[in-house]
Amino acid sequence: MNPIHSKEIFEVQEATIEEWHQKEHMIKTWDNAVQMIKSNYEGLLRLVFEIQLINCFQWHEEDKSRNTNLPDRSLVNIKRSIDASNQRRNNKAEEIDAYILDVIRSCNIKVTNEIPMNSETPGSIIDRLSIISLKSYHMKEDTLRTNVSQEHIMQCKEKYNIMLNQKKDLSICLDKLAEDLFNGKKKLKVYHQLKIYNLMK
Repeated sequence: MNPIHSKEIFEVQEATIEEWHQKEHMIKTWDNAVQMIKSNYEGLLRLVFEIQLINCFQWHEEDKSRNTNLPDRSLVNIKRSIDASNQRRNNKAEEIDAYILDVIRSCNIKVTNEIPMNSETPGSIIDRLSIISLKSYHMKEDTLRTNVSQEHIMQCKEKYNIMLNQKKDLSICLDKLAEDLFNGKKKLKVYHQLKIYNLMK
């Protein structure tokens, strides 16, 4: 049974982003985020929620790092936080692929060596959708500002529409890949992101 449906994935991503921004003022660390934002999702949608939460946290950590008035020690701590978050993100994308692969195997779908692979996995597409959902959320916020020029508003609206088209295109790619995987037309492997900095002491 195919668990991948882009419409459901969008709904989880958008709900998670909304909740994050309602509670953002209380979140200082990753542990705060995990404690304050919980879900009742199951299966794939729970993993979608988790990678969205990771990306929300990482987005705002990267935002902090752009503050040119921060002391060096604070920047070092933020950089380490971003590195840890990036590893969580990679791990969660792999977990999504592993979950989907387990479902495919449980369906007894015949896969041979001759069946082609996709250059991008479902986990990586869901991660990209997660990020573009965050970008479009913030870009839409900018279109509603009243303290900027009309030219800025128009530029943001144009970028926002481009992002919506990107989301649509990616969702079509994800749904098509899911169809091919569960019809035995493509095969899936879980490839681990081997980051060299995580091996260094």
